Amino acid sequence: MIFFSIGDEFEGVVHLIKDLKTLYLKFSKEFHQNYCGQLVNLRFQVSRAGHKRTHHAVNLAPTRLGEDTLFPKRVTICSCLEIFH
Repeated sequence: MIFFSIGDEFEGVVHLIKDLKTLYLKFSKEFHQNYCGQLVNLRFQVSRAGHKRTHHAVNLAPTRLGEDTLFPKRVTICSCLEIFH
């Protein structure tokens, strides 16, 4: 969320993490209508639900999909034409 000194509050999402120093955020049109280049305070709120689901899926994958799905013993590289024909 972004807080303006006048008390306005806007909620956005992380759109893209480009590298360790570059983060792109996405906000509503209302935010862009009110923002005039001033410094703002940012507060990030991270949900644990996504991390829990990811870890749960990784734990289930070997029994449901087979161990070779996540950690293959051998990789075969095919050309794109072979895959689609």
